[in-house]
Amino acid sequence: MAVLLSDLYESVKNQDMTLVAGEQGMHNVVRWLHMVESNAISSFLGGQEIAFTTGVALGKDETLLDLVKSNIEHKASGMVVNIGPFIQEIPQEVIDYCNQEGFPLFVVPWKVHMAEIMRNISYMITESDKYNLELSSAVKNAIFFGEQEDMYIPQLERNNFLRNWDYCVTVIDVLADGESVPPEEMQRYLKIMENYLIFSRKKTFAFELGGSIVVLFADHTENMVKKLVADMLKRCNFQREQCYIGIGRCMPSAQGISKSYRQACQVLKLQKNLHNDKGVVAYQELGIYKLLMDIENQDVINEYYAETIQRLVEYDRLNETNYCEVLQCYLDHSGSVKETAEAMFVHRNTINYKINKIEEMLSCDLSELDTRLLYSIAFMLKKIM
Repeated sequence: MAVLLSDLYESVKNQDMTLVAGEQGMHNVVRWLHMVESNAISSFLGGQEIAFTTGVALGKDETLLDLVKSNIEHKASGMVVNIGPFIQEIPQEVIDYCNQEGFPLFVVPWKVHMAEIMRNISYMITESDKYNLELSSAVKNAIFFGEQEDMYIPQLERNNFLRNWDYCVTVIDVLADGESVPPEEMQRYLKIMENYLIFSRKKTFAFELGGSIVVLFADHTENMVKKLVADMLKRCNFQREQCYIGIGRCMPSAQGISKSYRQACQVLKLQKNLHNDKGVVAYQELGIYKLLMDIENQDVINEYYAETIQRLVEYDRLNETNYCEVLQCYLDHSGSVKETAEAMFVHRNTINYKINKIEEMLSCDLSELDTRLLYSIAFMLKKIM
C-alpha cells in the first residue's frame, strides 16, 4: 500500500531535506523511490515514485529543467535534488515550473548522506506494504471464515480497525464488451481507487479478490460509503468500460464483514442483470429484491422459477421468440396492452395475440392482479439467480 508524500516528508525533514517548490502536490501518493540521473533513466519510472538526483549526468545537453520535465512526464510524485558540486543551486525557472505543475521539489545539502534519507523512506514504504499484506489477509479471512474470529479480529485491531466499528463492503467489477478487463487494467483502476482512499484519510482498505475490486469501509455510514464510491468512480474516468457496483449493509461489528460482502456480491449480480452501469446502489435500497436475496434455500427459488416462467424461457430459446420480453414489459406496465404496445413499438393487436398465447402456454389468466404479481416475482428471481 502506498503513502502520501506529505507523510514521508514529515518523517525525514529533520534530516535537512527542504521543500522549495510544488507544495500543492504534497498530497501525491508514493509507491517507491528511484535514483534518476538522466532523462534516459527517468523512462524506467513506473509512476508514483520519488526521483533522487545528484546531477552527475547533467550538462549542456541536458539541464535540470529537462530532467524535471521528464520526471513529470513519467508520473513521478516528487523529486529530491542533492545540492553540491554538480547542482550548486536550483534555477528560478525550475522552481517556477515546479510551482506551475504542482510538482514537489526538495533539496538536500551535499553534507547530508542522501542514502540515509532514501533508506528511511524505503523503510516507511516497506512497512506500509507489510500493513497492506497483513490487512488483506485479515479481511479475506473475515470474508471466508467469519465465524472464526481469531483468524481476523487480532490482525484487524493490530492495524487499528476496531472490532466494534461499523463495517461495510463494496464489490466492483470493471468490464469491457461484457468481459473482465485485463489484469493490468484492473490493477490500474485499483491503484486509482487506492490513491483516492489514501488521500481521503478514511478508514478504508481496497484490494483485488477473484477478479473484482473489494473495498472495506470501517466506521462509515451508508451515505458516506455511497458518496466515497461515487467520487472514486469519477476519478477512474471510465471511457468504454462498464462498471458495476454492489454495496452491502453497514454491519455493527467486524463479525458482519462476511455478510456485508455476500450482500454486496448479490447487489453486484443484480446490477449486471439490470445493466445498471455505474449505478451506485446499496443493499438497503433494493426493496423486494432484498427479501428475495435473503432466501437461503436455493431449491425453493429453483422450484418457483420452474413453476412459473421456465417453460416460457425455454420456448423462446428454442423458437427464437420474445414472449418473455413481452410478458415482462406487460407486467412492468401493470397489464396495460396500450402502454406495452407503445413501449415495444408494435400494434396493440400484436400484444393482444402474444398475451393470449402466453396465457395458453402458462395456463394462467394475466388479467388477475395476483397472477401478474406471481410472474413479476418470477422475473425478479431470474435476475438474482
